[in-house]
Amino acid sequence: MTRFLSRVQSKDSTGNVLITAFSTAASATSSTKGFQYPRMSVSLPSTASPLTSSDGFVEYTTTGSDVGKNVEISLTAVNRTVLTIVTRELPTSAKYPVIVAQGQLQRDRITTPSSSHYYTFTVPSDVSGRISFILESLEGDCDLYVNPSVKGFYHREGVNGVPDDYPVWASQRPGSSRDSIMIAEDDSNYIENGGQYYISVYGYTSGEEGAGGVSAEYTLRVKFEDSVLTLSEDLPLVEYVEKGKYNYYKFTDVTSVGGGSDSDSVSAYDTLIIDVTPMSGDADLYISCRIKPTGDESGYPSNQRGHYNYSSAMYQEDSISLSPHDSRSCPPSLSSDAVYYIAIYGYSNAMYALTVTHTMSVRPLVPGTPVVSTIYRHLSQRFRLRVGAEAEDLVITLSPSYGDCDLYVKMGISDTAGKQGVEGEVSMPIAYLYDYDYRSGAMGTTVDRIHIEEDMICTNCYISILVYGFETTQYSLLAQFTDTVVSLTNGLAVKSAVGSAYTQYYTYTPSQDSTLTTTLTVYHGDQPGIYMSASPTVTQPNRTSPATARRYSDSDDGIIPILSLPHCVAGQPVVIAIAGEGHNASYTVRVHEVPDNVTSAPTLLRLVEGQPQVSE
Repeated sequence: MTRFLSRVQSKDSTGNVLITAFSTAASATSSTKGFQYPRMSVSLPSTASPLTSSDGFVEYTTTGSDVGKNVEISLTAVNRTVLTIVTRELPTSAKYPVIVAQGQLQRDRITTPSSSHYYTFTVPSDVSGRISFILESLEGDCDLYVNPSVKGFYHREGVNGVPDDYPVWASQRPGSSRDSIMIAEDDSNYIENGGQYYISVYGYTSGEEGAGGVSAEYTLRVKFEDSVLTLSEDLPLVEYVEKGKYNYYKFTDVTSVGGGSDSDSVSAYDTLIIDVTPMSGDADLYISCRIKPTGDESGYPSNQRGHYNYSSAMYQEDSISLSPHDSRSCPPSLSSDAVYYIAIYGYSNAMYALTVTHTMSVRPLVPGTPVVSTIYRHLSQRFRLRVGAEAEDLVITLSPSYGDCDLYVKMGISDTAGKQGVEGEVSMPIAYLYDYDYRSGAMGTTVDRIHIEEDMICTNCYISILVYGFETTQYSLLAQFTDTVVSLTNGLAVKSAVGSAYTQYYTYTPSQDSTLTTTLTVYHGDQPGIYMSASPTVTQPNRTSPATARRYSDSDDGIIPILSLPHCVAGQPVVIAIAGEGHNASYTVRVHEVPDNVTSAPTLLRLVEGQPQVSE
């Protein structure tokens, strides 16, 4: 165990305070652990017993006897770790924004529905190049707004009942998804020669807007072009890289030999796995023990010989396993852990998911983001899925490309005390071949699908997912709640379903200027409507929305389940809606790019053995 003790002076008046602790480099002690959140204990002068939490958040109320006195914060992790700690007053105010550090992940929670949190980001006078603001909604739905400091903070909810002027930059993608804003140097509002950006994060509830009492949870990060972003173990990171450019990352391996890892942590001899899964385009992976982020081949790491310790330049997925016994691994010292620097090179423009994990870790499954992997015969891979404060229908889909694998799910125990700021350890279930709550064992390449209804879902809990390889199998694993926006991969069909009164949303970011084509193959039910939009103001395309391509079942050509959207811009997300419109349907949906540059290689459409696919 590792323990960290800190003190912070209480606020000058009574009221509520939220403390957030997030681990940016930590590992599991076994498959039953692997949390990114240390256990936190907060002691107030006015309370006899400390407030405790195992999810990284503690909210407390100060009384008159607490004013001006120290509040003691104790953090306990299963091993040595790197922590980010933030305290803030509630309700939040633009008068006291949180400072965001370049390249550091900031985790936060909005506990009051339909309200905002505020941040500032300072640009030094000697820094230039593109700036990226990235918001990942972990629970609920959050939107991202950015202004230059001269325009002040944007208040989505208005001030004294008066709405604010629309911000300079905004991202409002629906559901638990990724909002991002990239500001180029040629933008007329770009801040030159130093200054501040003002950031507002607006949080809806995790259910329907106005349901009340349900928080929205998210991570926020800001990075410069050619800067180095700190990675968190087991937390997938979705990024975009331009052709011929590099994105840089840093990962601290706290379990490395000689780094002082505790005896109850992950084995110091456990293998570290760094995986890059492209969603569009092609990105390559380079790893080094030194960093020089020049943005080209002269830097470290890069694709030049001698500028990397490890490399993988495969088409599609790149994955590297780093054994501590390998002479190329980055050596720790007696006083510090091993640090790996990672460069993702854009062989073409590419959207990708980057994950760092250990072989003994339980990989997290992010709703809406498919995991593509290979499992060998008679071996297992485990995943964990975090469920928030509000239950929703959950669908877990396992789609083999070849081979045969089976799906097992074990439900955790609801933690109902967390909202009061006092809770025990969150139970981590473990699914086994002989101990599970749900199972799907379809033969061969038939898709395994488990649907768990809302009243059977635990809350504030984890769900354990086991994939077992009956044969060596390449597969795609996807979890989605009712309001999840699913990220699609170029050329890869994803199986799904939509109810008669519902709409399922998808998103795709093209790797190059192109025409995007969405293809449905309907297996059961009637043809649903298909809608596509690349407009940043159209987050839920439908029959009447502007700047929308549409094909619905009662239109003249509605029986053709193929829809194309021309003039899509590289790096700009496209939203795709599949609407039931009075019909239930199960289907596969596939998107692929047709490049405007006719000299580019065509998309390889990936077929699933034994399953037909509609095509032009």
